[in-house]
Amino acid sequence: MYGLRGTMFYDYDVAQSNSNYFGGGAQDNGSPVTITGRPDDHFDITGGDGGWMIFDPQNENHIYASIYYMNIFRFRHL
Repeated sequence: MYGLRGTMFYDYDVAQSNSNYFGGGAQDNGSPVTITGRPDDHFDITGGDGGWMIFDPQNENHIYASIYYMNIFRFRHL
């Protein structure tokens, strides 16, 4: 696919202990996150309309994220 692709983020966070871990809540695109730091290497942790998202300051492998209607999720990865 050619052309400009973009995502509108409502909120964005970067892990305090590892700047390669970042992501956020996106309009109509869930909550894309990367753990490599590359802009083309994101995976979605919520689906739907993403809301706020935060990496746990004590453990960057734990992410708290919200979607529409204030549904809140904890995502744990290794």
